Amino acid sequence: MKKNDDAKKQPVIPLSEFQQLQGKSVITDTEYHRMKALYDVVRAASSSLDLQETLELALRKVMELTSSDSGICYLLDTEERILSLRVQAGLPEKKSKRTAVLIERDELHRLLQWKSPCQEPSEMVKHTTLERMLEPLERKKTDPYLIVPFTGRKCVIALMVLVRRAGDTYSKEDLALTGAIGAETGLCFENALSFENISRLATREVLTGLYNQSFFLQRLNEEIQRSARYGQKCSLIMLELVDLDVFNNIIGYPVSDDALKATADCLQGCLRHMDIACRYGSTSFAVILPETGSRDAYQVAERIRHKLRMRSILRETLDNTSLAYNIGVTSFPGDAPSPEGLLRRIEIALGAAKQKGGNRTVQASDVLGTIGSAKRSVWEVAEYLEAAGVNTIYGMAAAIDARDPCTSCHSRNVAGYAVTIGKALHLPSGEMQRLRSAALVHDIGKIGIPDSIINKSDAPSEEEWEQIHKHPELGAVIVSHMPDLVPCAAIVRHHHEWYNGNGYPDGLAGYDIPPEARIIAVAEAYDAMINIRSYHQPLLPDEAIEELRRCSGNQFDPAVVNAFISTLE
Repeated sequence: MKKNDDAKKQPVIPLSEFQQLQGKSVITDTEYHRMKALYDVVRAASSSLDLQETLELALRKVMELTSSDSGICYLLDTEERILSLRVQAGLPEKKSKRTAVLIERDELHRLLQWKSPCQEPSEMVKHTTLERMLEPLERKKTDPYLIVPFTGRKCVIALMVLVRRAGDTYSKEDLALTGAIGAETGLCFENALSFENISRLATREVLTGLYNQSFFLQRLNEEIQRSARYGQKCSLIMLELVDLDVFNNIIGYPVSDDALKATADCLQGCLRHMDIACRYGSTSFAVILPETGSRDAYQVAERIRHKLRMRSILRETLDNTSLAYNIGVTSFPGDAPSPEGLLRRIEIALGAAKQKGGNRTVQASDVLGTIGSAKRSVWEVAEYLEAAGVNTIYGMAAAIDARDPCTSCHSRNVAGYAVTIGKALHLPSGEMQRLRSAALVHDIGKIGIPDSIINKSDAPSEEEWEQIHKHPELGAVIVSHMPDLVPCAAIVRHHHEWYNGNGYPDGLAGYDIPPEARIIAVAEAYDAMINIRSYHQPLLPDEAIEELRRCSGNQFDPAVVNAFISTLE
């Protein structure tokens, strides 16, 4: 036992002294730490064949070693001449505005030969290209940055961009270390990229080269989850070549195959880099449009339809037969909250296009714009949310606001005003939390209102107002399926009741209306008045305050109005 204790007390010999004892050349502490850092990064990057994971591990490790505050990593696609943003770190959890940077041919040639990290890569890329590359980092002009090339077996395959927030510029040691990392780790990236390309072949459809149905269903589910989490919109386009199977015997399979390939080419030519085009069935195609509302999705669908008619092989085929292109458009969250719901809605839209004679685009919201279908949509939302977290419903509420540019921040604004009123009224902390949660989701029931009503440029008709007036009831149904939000259901249901009993849906009056609902009523009215709407111009804050005073005691609780006005003044 004593022998072991003595061994533990033995001094540790520094690496340099140890090497001298062994008769080896001496290396400095700096060189030793650089070698160890290089080893750590290569080990982390080579620990996985998943390209995304490999890039993330390498980026975070390099940021740590260089004391960088944020960073991004681009992959270089030589065929498309595009730098694709694949990972980011040290930035807010949101989709970057720019996900790809198009480079010119002369820049591509220089990029492929890039060897060493640099802080002013003017010799490699043009100033405009550099600005686009740095844009996702949201850096100030005074923030130092460093661009590190990662070299594969033959040429550069990735670029890592690092930023220090108002810190010192990167040192020569930083450049030497990242240069070594780029030279050694690039092979790990290349191996992971090769594995990803092989895996991608299993997700592609042979004839058209588009993604296959199984990949489409997987990505649609992922995109809906992401959109719900971050409060964004998402749309789906489905295109069907009607009766192609029937006419195979007339025009022949080779011609129909050419028509399908030409259709796929048209789709890809009309889409953004972030959009996902797939072969859905033997005669149908599907396109996922991230961060896209129904109005923009309809325009994309129409652009596709018109371009298809211009292709010579398709025009000849269509003109010589009774074939037709039908296109359906549906959107999250306005039409449905789940992939299954969107697919059901788009099938109905395609059926409506066929009934109308074909060769047309139909939006699901135009077909499903009834109160009955709204209720079905709401029950589907409720079932979907039973397995979701509370942050998902907050995100979905934000996505519903975003359907109309005039109300993109409405729920957050209302929550802010409501909390201000609650503080002025000295509500207990428990009621304050319930008030804020209810305010964030008070309009969740608007998922049952068609986009055609939401996006109208003039005031809704009497029948449309009837649908709009259903949203508090529908919202209460949705919220009641979330265990954490059950106490908010009554607040959501009654936030459009009037203090004098003339509101909806139940005609409650005075103190029969939940206090939080009375607060949200004032907060919502004020936000609606001072912001532009499709059917009225905004009021000045003073004018909105006077309107609150005028309606105090009739529409609004006088105590709530007075508390709110006192905080504003």
